[in-house]
Amino acid sequence: MSKRYFEFTQGTSNKFWEIEFSDLSFKVRWGRIGTTGQTKEKNFESKAETIKKGEQQIKEKIKEGYLEIAGDSDGLEKQSTEVSTNLPAPKTKTAKTATQSKSASNKSSNLSPDTLNKSESSTGSNVLETSLEVVKPRVTEDIKILSSERTLGLTNDELRWAPWRNIPPLPVQDPKPFDIEEGLKKLKAVKLVQYGWASDWSGVKLPMYMSRIEAHFWVEAMVNLKREYSIDDMIHHMKSFQPTGDISLETSKALFNSKSRLLVTPDIVLPLFYLLELEELCELISTPLGRDYAGRPCEIDGFVDSFRLLVLPHLTSEQIERCRAFLRPKIGKKAWPATFHPVPIAFLLASPLGMHEELLEVIESWPDDLCSENYYRSRHQEVVFGLCDHSLVNLHMRRLKLSLYEPQYIKAWLSHMEFSNLDLIVSTINKNTNKEISESLVKAFSCVKSPEAAVPMLEIYQGSKAPYIAKEWIVQNQHHAIEGFAAIAGGSGKTADAALDMLRTFHAQGLTETISKISLSLSESTRERIRIEVLENEALSAPFLDEATTPKRLASILTEWSPKAKLPPWLIVDELPPILVNKRRLTREQTTAVLLHLILPIPDKTLELIDEIKKEGDTTSLENFGWKLFELWLGVGAPSKEKWAFAALGFTGGDRTALKLSPMIRVWPGEAQHQRAVAGLEVLRVIGTDTALMQLNGIAQKVQFKGLKQRANECMDAIAKDKGLTKAELEDRIVPDCGLDEKGRYEFDFGARKFTFALGPDMKPMIRDEDGKLRDDLPKPNSKDDQEKAADSVAAWKLMKKQIREVAKIQAGRLEQAMIIGRQWTRDQFELLLVRHPLMVHLTRMVVWAGYSKEGTFIRTFRVTEEGNYADETDSEVFIDECERIEIIHPLNLTSDSASTWGELFSDYEIMPPFPQLGRAVYTLDPAELKNDTIARFVGMKFPAPTLVFTLEKFGWERGTPMDAGCFDEHSKQFPAADVTIVVTYDGNVGMGYIMPEEDLTITDIYFVKGLREPSGYYHKENKLNLEKVDRVVISEVLHDLSLLAAKAK
Repeated sequence: MSKRYFEFTQGTSNKFWEIEFSDLSFKVRWGRIGTTGQTKEKNFESKAETIKKGEQQIKEKIKEGYLEIAGDSDGLEKQSTEVSTNLPAPKTKTAKTATQSKSASNKSSNLSPDTLNKSESSTGSNVLETSLEVVKPRVTEDIKILSSERTLGLTNDELRWAPWRNIPPLPVQDPKPFDIEEGLKKLKAVKLVQYGWASDWSGVKLPMYMSRIEAHFWVEAMVNLKREYSIDDMIHHMKSFQPTGDISLETSKALFNSKSRLLVTPDIVLPLFYLLELEELCELISTPLGRDYAGRPCEIDGFVDSFRLLVLPHLTSEQIERCRAFLRPKIGKKAWPATFHPVPIAFLLASPLGMHEELLEVIESWPDDLCSENYYRSRHQEVVFGLCDHSLVNLHMRRLKLSLYEPQYIKAWLSHMEFSNLDLIVSTINKNTNKEISESLVKAFSCVKSPEAAVPMLEIYQGSKAPYIAKEWIVQNQHHAIEGFAAIAGGSGKTADAALDMLRTFHAQGLTETISKISLSLSESTRERIRIEVLENEALSAPFLDEATTPKRLASILTEWSPKAKLPPWLIVDELPPILVNKRRLTREQTTAVLLHLILPIPDKTLELIDEIKKEGDTTSLENFGWKLFELWLGVGAPSKEKWAFAALGFTGGDRTALKLSPMIRVWPGEAQHQRAVAGLEVLRVIGTDTALMQLNGIAQKVQFKGLKQRANECMDAIAKDKGLTKAELEDRIVPDCGLDEKGRYEFDFGARKFTFALGPDMKPMIRDEDGKLRDDLPKPNSKDDQEKAADSVAAWKLMKKQIREVAKIQAGRLEQAMIIGRQWTRDQFELLLVRHPLMVHLTRMVVWAGYSKEGTFIRTFRVTEEGNYADETDSEVFIDECERIEIIHPLNLTSDSASTWGELFSDYEIMPPFPQLGRAVYTLDPAELKNDTIARFVGMKFPAPTLVFTLEKFGWERGTPMDAGCFDEHSKQFPAADVTIVVTYDGNVGMGYIMPEEDLTITDIYFVKGLREPSGYYHKENKLNLEKVDRVVISEVLHDLSLLAAKAK
């Protein structure tokens, strides 16, 4: 009989699947991890048929993403896509099975700790037959271990976090004779820290072996250091103290009174080890010493770490069992607090002692959300680390959503998991927003030297607050990094792209042979991608410019003025992608000269240099160069004195840069980087392309941070003023064409095949093939295609897809707001900026337009056809020569018959409007309400502050100006066509900074005023408009916004 066990973990899905074979049948069990699941048995006529059918089911589960966690096959072929590890723990079953066979789970390993820090020598009988991963792998294929060394880099003390490791105790040694005078000298190294509330004994360097006399001396010194005394007072006391080496448990307890407990160093555990019996020491550490001011047990929690570091290394297996026997009555479900509470010390002490059975029973009783709200202060991780089965540690850490927020927890995780399940380390580090904490966590992880750590380090480099430490690891472990990066090079996504970029850097630094050798062990598709995009990369393979091939004007600029500057130490020229000019690379010297011009820019000279490179060279390579420079700057902590590397994006950047930079600008203020975000606005302005200015305008229109939004608006107003335009007219003129021709078309040429651009439902960029079928993406080039043309088309599509998705979303919102506020265009503006614009023409075809005379008399409704003509609701061609003003018609301004006819026409043509128009909900006030000057139906409603603020701002309302203490008490929205402004005021305390979710706001008034009123504060009497005088479209749109808000009222 044999059994195979698989798990699937993705998102919120955590499932298991198990198959157990007998001669003529197999039994399948499946369900959610942590439950018994469902069971089904199938019978067959022969053993061969049983095995065949079972293997088929196993293969199906592997295809679905299930990973084998444990099992023993009896003639069955094992299939695993994970990396083998050297973990010596027993094979793992489910949590329930493990509980039923705890004796097997608690066996010690025969692997010595020294072996763990050797590469291939630790393989053999100790290698697990299956992978330990319970999460879907990030890579598309195995990492083939080729490195000469592969180590965890953990000390024996760190390895003891995994109690299943059989680490021999320290040898017994006789202590050196104790000299009291020498001891008194050592006491001078003690320091008071934390304003006198704690003591630091690290400078004393206590001996690991000591006599009872010496131990008594150190205990007396440690308990007599009180906050009201100085170090000298303590030393003076010790000069007259005569240690006897005789101290009892009761005496020890009395020493730890509540007043001095905080000052007693946890190092006292070591001398107490030589004075007390083991059971007495365990009782002293684990028993609460009274209650604190809040009624909580006073437990000496810091002493557990000292026990693990100072005492545990001395203990034999017999002594460890004595400690377990003493703690056993204190450990169990009945001893666990009924409510969330700091972990009792007895459980923390049981963890390094490896009390697997007792701890597992408790851990399995914890609900999944036990630590969700109080995780940072909990130490539940330490209890889980006491399990003697690494897969159960993995299971329960993930089930309880526990993170590794302490450096020692990183070490503990590595001790249990070795080179697998490193994603939990990555997620913990990348979620942390404190720079110092992030640095300590990454440093703790940096001890690992293996290919499996390469991709996690790359993800940390991309997403953490300590990228430079991760980058340092990559630089110092190039061989491991190449192996890890090559393994994911065939995949997709940001991490795979970054891995390829790193491989290109290694290639440029002369590690070509290493990359080639490692790629031989990979799949054909991955090997081919590395060959094309790294080893034979067009830019990296291009010849260098020489005197004959360097354009004369470029050579002149580079030589006639050399800035007196030097490159910062973090900037290595070979790490930057090459700049191509006439399909040749700038030399190292020329590249250095470009960098020096960026460090100390003289606007005219630097602009002339960049313009010359753009004129003669490849703008994409220049953009890649500038963006990599920016990434390197971020990677070393973005030092302000080197912010030229950020400003350089304005010179080197284009549309790609603007699209990548804009999302970063939007979030920086929330990361305490307001000034960097403001500098980013200037970079977008200097780039100056339509895409860059559109991104700038998007920030001006909608961003969470008021200060950034104001600065962006100031930039847009200044640009509009320089061009002699209104802001709305500027917005019309900065819509990028995204590479489309004047009719909104683009052809992707694969040689043998051709594809065209199409804008699908929900503004989604799509591809139309030669048969007219819509596709989400371009197909992969095949052998019949022209590879060069296909590669160019794929590159163009990647940029276009990103641009159009962003642009279409923004412009659809602009057009909806234009309909809401009644904005009109002249006929010439309409045709030039909308109908003839390569991208906007797609949007103009999706809505119904209305034409008016110069005096405002309605003439007709029409739509824009695929051919660029105009047609009415009967689909007859019409002309708009007599229409002087044109707008997107609001459904309230259509008759019911006209709206119905237009709806049928759009349905026949399968036209999907970019926003609700014909089917838009309309709202009206009752006749009685129209006689008032306040929309009273919403007054008195109460909302959580974030709900009211962010819901209104989502609909384009603006918060009032800050008053006393930075608070505001209103939101308003302007309607230019109707020349009115709606104002909502409310009571409550809400500030410009963090908006408290527990704060409530109550609406006090809703009214209109004449004109375009600016956001205000300090409630004052205003001339409210009677609601009968307000345009019904304005009324409808205001009621629309407020009705959606009202649905969220308390």
